[in-house]
Amino acid sequence: MAASQKLLSKYATIAKSELGEDPKNVPAHLEAFRRWLSSMPHLTCPDG
Repeated sequence: MAASQKLLSKYATIAKSELGEDPKNVPAHLEAFRRWLSSMPHLTCPDG
């Protein structure tokens, strides 16, 4: 799922109630995850 895609309201409600997710924070959290992932050279993902 691309970062620009929105969750269905059903899943957004679950994410908010069970995980405390705030949609305004998602882009920052994804960027932090990408930075962390790039700092871990032993973790790889096959392209394709």
